[in-house]
Amino acid sequence: MITQTDKFDQWLRLNGYANNTQRDYKQRVRDFLAFTDGTVTQENTDNYFLSIQRNYKSKTVNCYRDALSAYCRFKGFVVNVPRRMKEVRKIPDTVTYEYFESEIITLAERLFKRPEKAIAILDLMFKSGLRKSEICELKRENIDLESRKGKVYRPKTRDWHVFLFDGVSSDRMKDYFQSVEEGRNAFNIGRGGINHIFLKIAQNLSGRKFSPHVLRHSLATRLLQEGVNLRYIQEILGHRSIHSTTRYTHVDTQNLQKTYLEVMERK
Repeated sequence: MITQTDKFDQWLRLNGYANNTQRDYKQRVRDFLAFTDGTVTQENTDNYFLSIQRNYKSKTVNCYRDALSAYCRFKGFVVNVPRRMKEVRKIPDTVTYEYFESEIITLAERLFKRPEKAIAILDLMFKSGLRKSEICELKRENIDLESRKGKVYRPKTRDWHVFLFDGVSSDRMKDYFQSVEEGRNAFNIGRGGINHIFLKIAQNLSGRKFSPHVLRHSLATRLLQEGVNLRYIQEILGHRSIHSTTRYTHVDTQNLQKTYLEVMERK
């Protein structure tokens, strides 16, 4: 028997929602239905959101809001879902190129029995800005090691994203590709495997935050510091909106102050 959750899952797939979004939305809708005993009314909806607002940050509340909005469209419910809350954007954590080579790569060489795989993945994510989900979608046939660029299909947006990398990334991928044949994807890895790599390294960084997003933020910050046009950074990171990229204009206040003083003190 097909349940309402199964039908909702089908509706999400038909409307182009990514696999991870489908999973998250279904779980949040289950939470909502458990809270309301399956009865969707305006009062129950308001009480539910009052409850989660007491326990979660605005970003998480917005995720619940998006899931329930999709469910109401699927069911045709006439319910006013609260407007998105304003999210407080903090300055992203970053690592420098020097720190990446001296600390992260050195740790990978020491922590993994066959470090070529971890090093190739870490370096590509640091140089290209690819997300964890995109690494899992990547095929070797779509990576050109000679021209140092590749493309990856994004199910969420139903398009191809072209990414770039440097000669070091090319050499490190070549080392791994020559040692292991391609299986499920270019690096023969899933999200759990990538999580394991980052967790193992983070545990050896004395409490310093380290994640795929840290590498992505680091690339954006470095490009901005080098004077790369914000529109180009948007393309490199694959942001659909320039507003997602503008957050990096706020991260380098120290460099901003240095530039300001150089201008003001110039005779």
